[in-house]
Amino acid sequence: MILEKMEYDLGGMIVRSDARSYRETLEEIISLLMVSAEFGLRKMRMIASIRGRDEIDVSIRDSFEENPILDIVDSGSVSLHLEKTGDQDICRHPDLVVTLDGEGERRYRIEARSSATCPGIVSRLAGILACVLGFPGYMSFGTRFFVFELLNNIVEHGAGGFEDGWITVVVDGCNDTLTLTVRDPFREFNPTTKREFDLAKYIES
Repeated sequence: MILEKMEYDLGGMIVRSDARSYRETLEEIISLLMVSAEFGLRKMRMIASIRGRDEIDVSIRDSFEENPILDIVDSGSVSLHLEKTGDQDICRHPDLVVTLDGEGERRYRIEARSSATCPGIVSRLAGILACVLGFPGYMSFGTRFFVFELLNNIVEHGAGGFEDGWITVVVDGCNDTLTLTVRDPFREFNPTTKREFDLAKYIES
């Protein structure tokens, strides 16, 4: 799947399905429903290329048409198209910008202003992206936990409470490997080089 649009509060999103079979389509739908339950999404739209396979189209629509969260539409009935070169905006807000690498379509860049709400929003989004990229639920949870803990430390200790800097998180799904890259412009904290910090005592406690 490819994430095309995301609301700033992560309440709703639009994804484009790249499934080539009935089974793959069902797997993506189930994954989306799990995402909605895990991350509290209120509305999702799935754009699926299922024309020309009437029996699949009817089966999918009959099974999920009553679902209040997921809306499945045929790609022939919508005009959303991604450019094949350059970055594609997924979400643009004064405090959050999410883009898709248009060439690989497997790499997302999240740029967020350092603030108290940054770790929560960015970690949820990173977890959602792990699911969209096709990784299992436990990796989605691990991604969310890892990003939240790291960004919380960056905001609290590195930024020192100031909100004048941006944190960048890149979520890259290459083959069967999920890579997370986190960058921030704030002061470094390395407990092994700071004399005033007793690492042994901290670990013992």
